[in-house]
Amino acid sequence: MTDARGFHVASVDINDFCQKCLANTAIEKRENRVPAPAHITVNSGVMGQTDYWLRSGSCSKVEMVRAEGSTHVQAPSGVPEFVFDYAPLFYLHPAERYRPSSISEFLVHTRPQIEFKDVSNPSPAPTLAHLDNLNDLGEKGGENIYLTSFDDVTQNPPWLGGVPTTSNGSESEETGAIIIVEKEKGVVDVFYFLFFAFNWGGIVLNHQLGNHVGDWEHVMIRFIDSKPRYAWLSQHATGEAYAFQALPKPASGNRPLLYIANGTHAIYPQQGATDHTLPNHNSSVPLLLVDHCAEGDVYDPLTSSYLYQYTPHSPSLSSTTPAHSPATFHPLHPTTLSPGWLAFKGRWGDQQYPATDQRQKGGLLGFRRFGDGPTGPAFKELGRAEVWPASVARGQRVRMRVRGRG
Repeated sequence: MTDARGFHVASVDINDFCQKCLANTAIEKRENRVPAPAHITVNSGVMGQTDYWLRSGSCSKVEMVRAEGSTHVQAPSGVPEFVFDYAPLFYLHPAERYRPSSISEFLVHTRPQIEFKDVSNPSPAPTLAHLDNLNDLGEKGGENIYLTSFDDVTQNPPWLGGVPTTSNGSESEETGAIIIVEKEKGVVDVFYFLFFAFNWGGIVLNHQLGNHVGDWEHVMIRFIDSKPRYAWLSQHATGEAYAFQALPKPASGNRPLLYIANGTHAIYPQQGATDHTLPNHNSSVPLLLVDHCAEGDVYDPLTSSYLYQYTPHSPSLSSTTPAHSPATFHPLHPTTLSPGWLAFKGRWGDQQYPATDQRQKGGLLGFRRFGDGPTGPAFKELGRAEVWPASVARGQRVRMRVRGRG
């Protein structure tokens, strides 16, 4: 139902949404969309209820809902309800310094470079909707373009920190993208992408390694006949596949509760320390490369994501079309941006600094403190046949339980 303002209203038992994360401090009332990342807390207000405001038809590109103690979000027309009903929720680490970041704001602080040299911007200037114009620069179709920081990132400029919990939810606050890929035999893969302006790689043998400007992470949930069956959690250059039923969820909810590792933003189904030194063999025993997860703020991708549908190219249609070409992205909401930014073939961040650069001082055994920025969502094998990308298929399997659970 709707109230006098035309807001959709839903009442949900707060304990059904989340347990430990829904405690301690008051949710701030606001008359705009929930910021990304939303800090989910609870307060005993008038008549013992809590409420906050979400604007219907806001720039979050999805229809929001006013709720008492919930983050229910209704899918817009034309988008399958299961895309929202089973969308993941994420715990950020309490010590996280580099939170989900505004995709468009990132462009304000960067400029295109090739081999560490500025290049002339095409017209119009590379706004998010026209970012694919950069593909016309250089001789490699945009693949050697790096969106390079104006600032020395070792000085931690504020924009690297991402969108604060207290954000007022302005139009530029989209921090991710939801991409729906329909396949054969009732299979639909839904990708939930998260963007961070900076990746802090962590400490290895007292050396700080693995940093890079820009960071794209994702969860893919595979639906078969509208039912969630499998999930892929991205972790560094690889990831883990799980049966959907194995992932942790609220006591009477459907949305997985996952964890974003401190600094590196790898995604795990459990908190605590996870060693990922050995490829495709995560362990709770710390060796060298260790991620740390814990229950901090909760980030909901539904409140701050663009919505697109992607149709993979059929090889039989054109032998000249790249397998991962982003030419068939279509916005699924009238206010969602043109998918030009998805067609950008370059890197979201600085090029790996030369070994002689002072910022690389302190590396270890050939491993650098700073690496390349990543490619964007369109180049994460959206048309994959298996739950995992073909590029990391060796040793992969679907896990039927989460380590330390069940």
